[in-house]
Amino acid sequence: MTHKLTILFFCFAVFLFSGCSVDKENEMAEARENLENLIADAENQIDLADVEFSLKPTTVIPKNDFDEKDYRNFTDQQNKYLSEDEFISAVKKDFFLASQFGKPKSAVSISLNLIDVKELLGLDLSIDEVYENAPKFTPNVLHFWDGTEASANYKASPANEELEYNHFLIDASKPIRNIDFDVSFKNYKSTGYRLDLSKPKTKVANSLLEIKSNEAGEVKINYPKSLANRVAEVQGFYKDGRALRKSGSTAYSISSQATVAWLKEALPVYKKAVEEIDNEGLKAPNDLKAFLAEKLPKKPADTNTIEFSKHFFSGPVAYVIVYIR
Repeated sequence: MTHKLTILFFCFAVFLFSGCSVDKENEMAEARENLENLIADAENQIDLADVEFSLKPTTVIPKNDFDEKDYRNFTDQQNKYLSEDEFISAVKKDFFLASQFGKPKSAVSISLNLIDVKELLGLDLSIDEVYENAPKFTPNVLHFWDGTEASANYKASPANEELEYNHFLIDASKPIRNIDFDVSFKNYKSTGYRLDLSKPKTKVANSLLEIKSNEAGEVKINYPKSLANRVAEVQGFYKDGRALRKSGSTAYSISSQATVAWLKEALPVYKKAVEEIDNEGLKAPNDLKAFLAEKLPKKPADTNTIEFSKHFFSGPVAYVIVYIR
C-alpha cells in the first residue's frame, strides 16, 4: 500500500512540474511575440519620422496648367467658421420667407439649408445631430401687407411636431409680409494664423504650427497632436488673395523627436532580448522584466505625438490660413 502511494505521489509531482514548465514556455512565447511587435512598431515609427523630420519647406509649380480666370478654381466660402454677425449676414444673403394665410393659423416657412449652416458654423456633427442642433428661429414681430405690425407672441406647440425646424404656424389676423425673427445658434469662434514659405512657423499658445511643404497645390502642415481637435479649417490662397477651391485633406500622426530618439536606443535592447530568449538566456517572464529594466534607457518626458495634415487645392498656393478654435 505504501509502495503504491509513493508511485502516485511521484506521478502527481511530475505532472505539476510539467504543467509549470508548459506555462512558462507559453508565457515566454507570448513575451517574444510582444517584443517582435514592439520592434516592428519602433522601426515603422523611426522610418516615418526620419522622412518627415528631414523635409524642408519647399514649393513646386503645379504640373497641370492653372487658369486663374476660371472662377471654378476659387471659392467665396473660404472662412467657414463665422462670427455671430458674419453668420447672420450670410443667412440674410440667401434668406427668403414664404407664407400662406389661413385661419386660425398662417403657415410660414423660411429658407434654411442645414448643411450650409453646418459648414458656416463649423459644427462637427452628423446629419441627424445637425437637426438636433439647428439654429432656433423664433418669430418676434409680424409685419402685414397693410403696413401695420404686431407682436408674434409665438409659442411652439407640441401638437405640431410634424413641423420642421424652418416651418411655423402663427396666429395672424391678416396676410403677413415679413417677420422679424430672434435666432439662437451654436458656433465655434476661431482665430486665423497665416503661414507661408517666408514665415513657415507660428506659435499658438504653447504649440507650434508649421508649413512643411507646398507642392502643386498640396500643402503639408504639422502641429502637436494635442492641437488637432482645435484645427477648424485650413484654407489656401492664390497670390492675388483669392481663396482657392479645396478638394480634400488627409492626416496622420508620428512620434515626437524625443520619443524617436528613445526608440532608436530601445530597439537594440528589444532585439537583444529576443536573442536571449531564443538562446534560453532568459527563461522566465521575471528574467525578461529584469533584463529590460536594466537595459532600456529612461523614457523621455515629451511623449506628445505630432499631427501631419495634407490639404489639396485647385492651384498654386501662395499662403494658407489655419483657423484654430
